[in-house]
Amino acid sequence: TALTAVVRMQRSDRPVSLVVELGRPGAGPVVRAVGGALALGPRWAREVRVEPPAAEGGPWTLRLADLAPGGGGRTVALDAPPELVGIEERGVWLRTAGAPRWLGFFDRLEPPEPEPRQGGTRDRLGPGTGFHVRDEGGDLALRLPRAEEDRWIPVMHGVEAILGTWWLTTADLPDWERALLHARFKRLDLVAATRGRAEVDGRLGEWRASRAVPVDTAESVLEGAEDWSGPRDASFGVAARRDGDRVFVAVRLRDDHLLPGEDALTLTFADRSWTFTVPDPDERGPREVAGARYAFSEPMAHGIVLEAELPFPDAPPGQLVLPLVVGFRDRDPGEGGTRLASAPDPWLVEMGYVASADDTGGQPAGAP
Repeated sequence: TALTAVVRMQRSDRPVSLVVELGRPGAGPVVRAVGGALALGPRWAREVRVEPPAAEGGPWTLRLADLAPGGGGRTVALDAPPELVGIEERGVWLRTAGAPRWLGFFDRLEPPEPEPRQGGTRDRLGPGTGFHVRDEGGDLALRLPRAEEDRWIPVMHGVEAILGTWWLTTADLPDWERALLHARFKRLDLVAATRGRAEVDGRLGEWRASRAVPVDTAESVLEGAEDWSGPRDASFGVAARRDGDRVFVAVRLRDDHLLPGEDALTLTFADRSWTFTVPDPDERGPREVAGARYAFSEPMAHGIVLEAELPFPDAPPGQLVLPLVVGFRDRDPGEGGTRLASAPDPWLVEMGYVASADDTGGQPAGAP
């Protein structure tokens, strides 16, 4: 079973679409995300896009699309920028110049009643014996069946409003919708640090007691899915530590054809990004570049290790959830290349990071 939702974030006008898959008992939900308004329901899918005027003084363009095979949609010109306040299978609620407006995905559809309410706390009954979802205090949260009434699992931080929620049984999806889900929605993994330092030498001895955030499934492949054959082909685990204004990151990379000078890891952290290309053995470090210090291990039979020390200035002292996205570009002989990442868009991670900036507990991200 999966919850799907379209939400509006507190720090941006951009909507975010989520798929929250409920795993086996005892395991937390798996969150996938994509920027924009893409609603998935049982055997239907709709997308809403807003485009600014092509020329000064021109109209705004609203595109409503039915993504099912043979589906249509419509394009509407608007005099003012629209605010999306609700999305349903049949159409959308907007506000333009402060006034509510209903637009169906097809011209003939009449508006439902009433207009969706924005803000506040809303419990939404889920399937079976009572999944619930609510938005409160900026958190989108989920309560599982038979859970205590006050036991809510946070799914997304920094949410201003829920624009729509639906429930899916993923095993019952038609092939076209299952393909759409896998192609558009990618895993969103926040990396949380433990406290402490690490020696940047490409060795993982001091990380052995920690747990890794694994990036090893098809849901984390952003480009070149047709060339990715599984975790042995390309995958990694990532861990982090924080000490004051410095963050230490360890990545253990698995790659069955490691190509020095071609394969590369990218760390996007806050508003900066570093790319570390797999080096020849005599160039593995430690080295410094653009305020970061890093070292690779000696190449192993099926991969390599990267350790890096990054600046983290002006962050709250207790902040352990990191605005970090780790990506890997894999170039194998005779293939076009594959790109995996711990999140599909650094902007999505930034939303979660900012909203949790006052957290002091932190969850151990662990080590490879």
